[in-house]
Amino acid sequence: MIQYAISEIRLSNKLRGKTILELEFRKRFGLNIIAIVRGNETIVEIMPSLQLKTEDLIAVVGTKDSILKFERYLTS
Repeated sequence: MIQYAISEIRLSNKLRGKTILELEFRKRFGLNIIAIVRGNETIVEIMPSLQLKTEDLIAVVGTKDSILKFERYLTS
């Protein structure tokens, strides 16, 4: 049985300035970004051209394994 989860993840410098399109987020990590919290703003219309910032907190949905894979990528 596949288990899905929603998780909030603080981004690292590794992704700073990269766009959602550049990262091929769905293809590489199997995750969908459902929101980005940036300061006092919550972005729910996630466009491929959106550039990520180090302080962004992203909400993702996907399998637990995919979430763990992405978290490992951020810290590697």
